[in-house]
Amino acid sequence: GSPSEVVKYETFEDPCIEGSETNAVIVRMLAAPINPAHINVIQGTYPIKPKSFPAVGGTEGIGQVHQVGSEVKRLKIGDLVFPSISDGFWSTHVKGKESDFDKVTLKSQLAFEASASSSDERRKIIAGLSVMRINPGTALRMIKDFVPDLKAGDIIIQNGANSAVGQAVIQIAKHMELRTVNVVRDREDIAQLKHYLTSIGADYVWTEKELRTAKEFRDNILPKARLALNCVGGSSSTEIAK
Repeated sequence: GSPSEVVKYETFEDPCIEGSETNAVIVRMLAAPINPAHINVIQGTYPIKPKSFPAVGGTEGIGQVHQVGSEVKRLKIGDLVFPSISDGFWSTHVKGKESDFDKVTLKSQLAFEASASSSDERRKIIAGLSVMRINPGTALRMIKDFVPDLKAGDIIIQNGANSAVGQAVIQIAKHMELRTVNVVRDREDIAQLKHYLTSIGADYVWTEKELRTAKEFRDNILPKARLALNCVGGSSSTEIAK
């Protein structure tokens, strides 16, 4: 149903580890994003639905190990971890088995610990890590898996370029020295959006109308795109296919 009608704030006792739960881990959540897909889950329009009700929302985030069972070896209190269970991250604490959590890289852990004296820097690190697992990973796999021999200077064209995945594609492609043609819907603040996407590494940002009239491909100013990524469908996907 509508989130404003069906979502409730609930309180509960902090979880604890019983003596027999030797492989259990309790993680205190630091941040968990809210994406359009999460809203769709609540509305019941997303293909993936909660296994049971009442359900806790959230499918990604970053947490810090708060308590461990006696046989836990890989994790220790204070470690930053990504919960790898399917949902339930909109909560102060998440409890699971040791295998339900993946440690961040040592570099990220050290950066987090070094930022203890700067709340702004720590907040940036937490925010960045909280959205790391799903959208950037999707972008990386799409760039790497379909055309494995992409090389510097090759063109990627994508629609929905201002989406979370689209922005990750822009940044990863820039790092790989690939060029991106990024198609977005026209809007009132189109100049501001174009400036933002260019600032994070986009080479070209066009509205769908501008794509239809662009001379860059027709006049061979740009080589043919090696990879096209579609998240919209319909006429938009037809245009990037052309």
